[in-house]
Amino acid sequence: MCSSDLVSENIALFCCAMFAGGSVYISLVEDPVAGERGPELAGVYMLTAHPRPAVFQAVFGAFAALAGMLTAGSGGSIWWAVGGLLLAAAALMHSLVALPEMRRLRGIDVTADPLAAADVFTRLTRLHAGISLASLAALLIFILHA
Repeated sequence: MCSSDLVSENIALFCCAMFAGGSVYISLVEDPVAGERGPELAGVYMLTAHPRPAVFQAVFGAFAALAGMLTAGSGGSIWWAVGGLLLAAAALMHSLVALPEMRRLRGIDVTADPLAAADVFTRLTRLHAGISLASLAALLIFILHA
């Protein structure tokens, strides 16, 4: 095994673990807590808590996907490409679907239209769950083939 393969494997594993950890934390901790407090708190919470971590999470997802595909392309198992593509799909879903939904939730006046805020928050919760499952599957693939 070439040292560049080992480097790209380690980058893929680390970045994927960071992305998956953030996704699972959001799904299991943040979304339920914000959901318990109602759409008013969910909108305020998204406004204050999510902008910077969401960008870092997207960067980790992109780096992990690229490193996984690089590992597969430089002689690694095809499973590295599968994990990289799965993580790329999760990162794209996070960047192109979840982030705009978060912005949309922040833009809703929850006192004027609480049903719209609750609807957006429900969609966001489902998106976070799907992203978490995809990123955990990619992490498992990477771990099993490292």
